[in-house]
Amino acid sequence: MDWFKDAAGNTYTFYFPARMMNAVMLWAVFNGLIGLVLVLGVKAIENLYYKLTHQEDRINWYRFKKLKINWKDLLISFATAIVFFFIFYGLVELMYVIFHQDFRFMLISASPLNGRFLVTWLIYLVPFFVFYVSNSIRVNLSMACEGWSEWKVMLVGAISNSIGLVFILVINYVLYFTTGTPYYGYYSASDSSEMWLFINMVFGLIPMMFVLPIINRFIYKKSGNVYLGAMLTCMIFIMMSLSASVSYIPM
Repeated sequence: MDWFKDAAGNTYTFYFPARMMNAVMLWAVFNGLIGLVLVLGVKAIENLYYKLTHQEDRINWYRFKKLKINWKDLLISFATAIVFFFIFYGLVELMYVIFHQDFRFMLISASPLNGRFLVTWLIYLVPFFVFYVSNSIRVNLSMACEGWSEWKVMLVGAISNSIGLVFILVINYVLYFTTGTPYYGYYSASDSSEMWLFINMVFGLIPMMFVLPIINRFIYKKSGNVYLGAMLTCMIFIMMSLSASVSYIPM
């Protein structure tokens, strides 16, 4: 947390955005793990049913064969994701130098890189990757039902990936407008020193989570690799979330 006082004596406090990411990180990790358990568990139960009913010819894991990847291809995917990450942020830096403007739309923003955010970014990458790779597996290996057109796969993936965040906002603001107290806030009524979920972050996450399966699907169709899209989107989206800093200015 950084702060300073202006000439009039007003104190301006700037909260480092990493602290705001902790609640979102917990949501992402559990969401990703539960998603993987459901996807793989349902398939395992389905195959077990076929085995118990002597329908061994219907037992298969063919959709999940794409999960297998050798170390060489995995390292190539990782290197490719890093290259495209810096190409993306290179364009952000170029636009900022020329026009003094970053890539920003309301609460969604991609600001030029700086050392502080890069260090924090490295800390959050691994936990968040659980969610991003889970999303890529679900949209590419599970949701693509036989006979479905691409737009249906992408739409179902986009809605299912963002609907939970929409409900967070609905629950929070329905309670706020009916009781005057937000649902997501401080740890307890007696502890007003630390807020566990900054609801303003959810506004920016909803459109990002909506387009995430679409991007993952597009990259998978081009590369046949479920890990490349997960790595690239994780790198870019986490940096965008971290750089969307919030300031509190007293009235």
